[in-house]
Amino acid sequence: AGSTVAHVPSAPSSPPCGVHDASAEQAHIFQMCHCLSCMCAEAGGRQKQVWCRTFDRNRMLGGGPAKTTFWHGRLDEVSAWLEEKGELPRRHAKGAVETSLYRWIATQRSSRCLTISQQVAFDAVLQTAESKRDQCAIAIEPSVQAARTKCLRWQEHMDKVVAWARLHGRIPSRDCFDTTEEKSLAIWFMHNAASSVGLTVQQRQQVDDFRAEVHLQKFRSSVDEVVNWSVSHGSKLPLRVNDATVSAEARYQDVLAQRVKSWQLRLLADRMLQAEQCILEKGMPTWFEDVVCQREAQQAGAERLQANEMSAER
Repeated sequence: AGSTVAHVPSAPSSPPCGVHDASAEQAHIFQMCHCLSCMCAEAGGRQKQVWCRTFDRNRMLGGGPAKTTFWHGRLDEVSAWLEEKGELPRRHAKGAVETSLYRWIATQRSSRCLTISQQVAFDAVLQTAESKRDQCAIAIEPSVQAARTKCLRWQEHMDKVVAWARLHGRIPSRDCFDTTEEKSLAIWFMHNAASSVGLTVQQRQQVDDFRAEVHLQKFRSSVDEVVNWSVSHGSKLPLRVNDATVSAEARYQDVLAQRVKSWQLRLLADRMLQAEQCILEKGMPTWFEDVVCQREAQQAGAERLQANEMSAER
């Protein structure tokens, strides 16, 4: 058996046709690949051609000057986006610019036609994006991320409850719900907002402000009902109706009279909120002034009585 002799042709003295405009480094690399592609192995009187597919001509030499300038311009756009947003363009993007940049990046990832310098520049941008993502992951611990996500979900549900209450004038209730949405919001509010367990200070304050807003909205509606009834009945306040067999209008008058009585007692006992006082003052100024005068007279009488007791002790 004869020994197999491998014949390696010498490198061509000049690059093949079509590469004279390339740089010296690119031409040298192409010459080496050309030599490898022409390696022959003699076995059994037959010559087997061994082709080297590690490099291809387009990958080493790239396109013309215009194409190279466009490619670097797109890479600069990706770098500017990364610097501004802190992340690469996303796959499910809403804007046309972000969608275009993402598709361009995806094409370059799978492309085999990049020059060596283009591949180095593109890899540098990807490495910068990875380092930014790692920095964000290190800066925000998993527990902090989970708490932030929980707060965001809580805020989304709370915004839905507030929007529903402003539309319907009351807090969602699971006992008298009209739709599935109200029942869902009522159950969430009862378990996640009605009790202060597990809530932050800001969330607790937000729930309290929401309750106060709904309460004042209902109180303003009650005052409007009393004012409308009073205007339609000669500008007088509703009186109690003791007979239970009267008409529905009389029963409605009795309900309004009970409201007015409760407002009087609360105002005289100084247990009415300042916001409620403003609503009453705007709705029924004459009646409000009379009750305030009555409360001031009671306070003055109590002060005189206390002064007399002190003088008697002396």
